[in-house]
Amino acid sequence: TTPAKNKHAYRLLGFEKGWNFVTGKGSATYTGLKHGEYTFQLKASNPDEVWNDEARSLIIKVMPRFWETTFFQVILGIGVLAIAYLIYFLRTHSIRKRSEKLEKEVAVRTSELRQSNLALIQAKNEAEAATQAKSEFLANMSHEIRTPMNGVLGMTSLMRDTELTMEQKEFLEIIQNSAENLLTVINDILDFSKIEAGKMDLEAHPFSPSATMDDLGALLVFKAEQKGLELISEVAPDVPPLLMGDEGRLRQVLINLTN
Repeated sequence: TTPAKNKHAYRLLGFEKGWNFVTGKGSATYTGLKHGEYTFQLKASNPDEVWNDEARSLIIKVMPRFWETTFFQVILGIGVLAIAYLIYFLRTHSIRKRSEKLEKEVAVRTSELRQSNLALIQAKNEAEAATQAKSEFLANMSHEIRTPMNGVLGMTSLMRDTELTMEQKEFLEIIQNSAENLLTVINDILDFSKIEAGKMDLEAHPFSPSATMDDLGALLVFKAEQKGLELISEVAPDVPPLLMGDEGRLRQVLINLTN
C-alpha cells in the first residue's frame, strides 16, 4: 500500500556474502568486478517487516576486458618475447661488430709489430755482422802488425849484443822501448776484439808484484825522462810477496794508468 516504505535486501554472490539493506532505493551499483559469473539475489519486505521467503536470483556474467583475454595475453607474451629477442639480437650484433672491429685493429697492430720486429731483427743482424767484421779486422790487423814488431824487437836484442857506441846504444834503447810500447798497444787492440767476441780469458798463476813493478818501471822510465819526470815505483808493505792472478792484465792496467 505504501511502496516508498518497502525495504529491500540484496547481495552479489561471488563478490560479497552479507546482505545490503536499503529503503526506497531501486538500484544497486558495483565497481571493480573481475570477469566471471556472479549471482545477484534480492528480497523485499513491507513496512511491517514481513519479508518474502525466497530471494529472487539473477545470473550476471561479466565479460573479460580485451586485455584480460587469453588471446591478448598470448599476443602480449609474443610481443614481450619479440622485444626481448630484438634487444638480444641488437646487443649481440653490437658485440659482434665491436669484436670484429677489435679483431681488425689487433690484426693491423700485430702486422705492424711483426714488421717492426723484422726490422729490429734485421738491424740487430746487421749490427752483429758489423761488430763481427770489426772484431775480425782488429784481430787480423793486430796479428799482422805483431809479426813485424816481434822481428823489430828480436833484431834490437841482437844488436844490443854487438859493439855499439854510447849514442848508438841510446838510440837502440829508444827503438826497443818504442817497439815495446807499440806492441802493448797492439795487444790492447787484440784484447778489445776478444772482449767484444766474448773470448777474453783471464789466467791464474802465481807472480811477484814487486817484480811486475820493477819491469813496469824499466819499461816506462825512459818515457818519463823524455817528459822531464822522475818515475818511482813502490809496493806497499802489506802487499803479499806472491799473488795469484793474471800478471799480464795487471801490467796492462798499470801501463795505462801510468801513461
